[in-house]
Amino acid sequence: MQIETEIVANEFVTISEITTKAMTPKESTELLLRAVPELTPLYEKEVIKWRPDLPPLDIVYSSIFAKFIRNLFEEGEFYADENIVLKNAFDFVEKLALRPEFELQCLVEVSILESLLGQTRNDWKNFSPLFGPKTMELASDLADRMGIRKE
Repeated sequence: MQIETEIVANEFVTISEITTKAMTPKESTELLLRAVPELTPLYEKEVIKWRPDLPPLDIVYSSIFAKFIRNLFEEGEFYADENIVLKNAFDFVEKLALRPEFELQCLVEVSILESLLGQTRNDWKNFSPLFGPKTMELASDLADRMGIRKE
């Protein structure tokens, strides 16, 4: 199945350029799927549910992406080289966290970090070692506001 988007492919920046070109939240979905191609089948299933529209960004980042990451730890859904998958995923999160666009900062904090932290006793321990500096800053602020134990 071809992923349906409203964005013309040649308008996308490469993953390495994510921090240098202005980017809309919708463009971030295509970049997410490039950074973590293992998400593509999950995204395609969600696209079918939302037709004729695309899934909202909070669904893409919390229900698909964050759930995928959580499943790597909790449900044993490991991919051939999960360390590379996790590295790519959290490198992407860090790049989004460094973006100046408010909407993208919200995606990181609300849709990703709130979905990953505070649900179980081990969330901080499992996920925080994977955070880059900006992601750690956002996560720490979120943990303080939500009373999440950082241990």
